[in-house]
This record gives sequence, structure tokens and C-alpha cells, in this order.
Amino acid sequence: MALSNIGTAHVVAATLGLLSGAIQLTRTRRDATHRRIGYVYVSAMAISNVTALLVYRFTGGFNIFHALAIYNLFNVSMALRPMLANPRPWQWRRQHYMWVAYSYAGLSAAALTEFLVRVMGMDGWLGAAVGTPPVILIGAVLIHHFAPPLRPPAPA
Repeated sequence: MALSNIGTAHVVAATLGLLSGAIQLTRTRRDATHRRIGYVYVSAMAISNVTALLVYRFTGGFNIFHALAIYNLFNVSMALRPMLANPRPWQWRRQHYMWVAYSYAGLSAAALTEFLVRVMGMDGWLGAAVGTPPVILIGAVLIHHFAPPLRPPAPA
């Protein structure tokens, strides 16, 4: 199936998001490289989600996948919020981690759905129903397992 220019931009950006997100998840150091790769992820997600809003081939109109793209844009913006605040809010590491991790879980669920539909030949809605729940469930378990610990407030 040939992709339009928008479809190509969407696929390239989503793939870049998957790769940069995977690198972030496997790196242990949170340094300048983490920040640079993070900006790549945020840019890739912005492009991927905006281009997703321009693709209507699946149902011919606005659908749940468009709503999820908007939600993912919200997740990415909320992940950036504590990083850009000065001073950073209490629990900023956990806030950043939770928002960006759920953004990546959503991206991973979308990638599995695309694989099931385009490679395995499943019907679109069936691919989403089969692919999304396990990815989100496993993602939620892993996200909460690896989340930075909650810290008590600093004494006044």
C-alpha cells in the first residue's frame, strides 16, 4: 500500500519515536544525552500525532485514533511541563516519568495495532482490540514498577 506524504511523515516520526523512546528506557544515565534524545522523542511525537490527525483513510472521519493522538499530545506536553518549570515542582521526576512513559505505552500499542492490521491482515478494529489492551496493561505494570519513588515533602 502506497503512503501519502502525510502518511510517510507519520510513519517516519512514529518509528523515530519508538526508537528514541526505547533508547531512553534502556539508558541508566539521566544526563545531557538523555535531554537531547528526549527532545527527539518529543519532536517525533508532535509530528506523529499531528499527522495522525490528518489521516482519515481508516474510517473516513474523526475517530477514536484521532482522540488518542490528541491525548498523546497532552501526555507529551504534560511530560515537558515539570522539566520547563523553574523552580521544578515537588515530585517532578515522577511526574515527568509517568507522563512520558504512558505516552510511550500508547505509541507502542499503536505500533502493535499497525503491525496486526498491515502485516498480519487483521481488520482494523479487531487489530486495535487485540493489540492495545495487553500493551497498555503490561506497560502500566512496568511503568509503576520502575517509577521513581514518591518522596515525602521537605520539612518546612
